Amino acid sequence: MCSGHKSPGQSICHLCGKALEDDRSREHVPPQQFFPKDLRDGVNLLTIPTHRECNASYAKDEEYVFQSLSATAVQSPVGWALRRDRRHRVRSMGRPGLVLHEKVLAEFDQRPGGLHLPQYLVAKTFDGPRVHRVMWKIVRGLFFHHDGRFLPENTPHNWDAFGRPEDVPRGIQEMLNLDLDIHGVEKSVFAYRFVNVQGEDMKAWWWDMLLWGSVMVVVPFHDPTCDCGICVKVGRKAEEGEGG
Repeated sequence: MCSGHKSPGQSICHLCGKALEDDRSREHVPPQQFFPKDLRDGVNLLTIPTHRECNASYAKDEEYVFQSLSATAVQSPVGWALRRDRRHRVRSMGRPGLVLHEKVLAEFDQRPGGLHLPQYLVAKTFDGPRVHRVMWKIVRGLFFHHDGRFLPENTPHNWDAFGRPEDVPRGIQEMLNLDLDIHGVEKSVFAYRFVNVQGEDMKAWWWDMLLWGSVMVVVPFHDPTCDCGICVKVGRKAEEGEGG
C-alpha cells in the first residue's frame, strides 16, 4: 500500500503529460466549487499545475457535476451551504445557469418508469459520461499529487457511484471496509482513500472518494507500468492512433 506523498515535478501538465510553458494554470483538485464558499476561505485547497486550456476544457462538466450531485447532499452537514452556493452560481451564470438548473431538476423523478416509490423517496439520475469524465480527472490529479507520475487518460479503469450504503455491492463493500488512511483537507466535503493492488500479471489501484458525506465514488484502475494483456492492447491502439 502506498499512502505517502511524493512531490511531483512541476514541469508537466497532469492532464496531457506535456511540458508546461506559458499556458500555465493551477487546477483545484477536486474542483473549488465542491467546497462551500464559507469553507473555502479558511481551507488550503489542493492545486496542481496544468495547462490553462486543458483545465478549461472540463469547466462545463465540472459545473454540471457539482450542480447535479451536490443536490443529493441536502442531509449532509454542509447541505444548506451547498444549496446556497448552487443558487448563487446559477444566478451568476445567467441563461446557461437557468438551463443547467432545469436539467438538474428534470433528473429527479418521483415515479421512475411508472413505479410508485415509498413516501419521501425520489429517484435521481445523472449524465453518466459527464460524471465519469470529471471523477476520472480528479483521480488523475490526486494520483499525480501523491505518486508523482502522469496517469494517461486512456489508462484502463472503471468507476461506480452510489448514493446509499445499501446500493453498494458486496465485493465493493469489502474494499470499502479496508483500514486505509483517509485523506482530504476538509473531510466533511471531500475525503478519499487509495490502495495499490499487486497481482501475478497486473498492477492496479483502488481509489474511493466520498463527496459531502453522501455520494460514494469508487475508481479502480491499472498502474501506468502495468503490462497485462489489457494494458498492452490499449497501448498498441494508442500507438496506432498516433501513427495514423
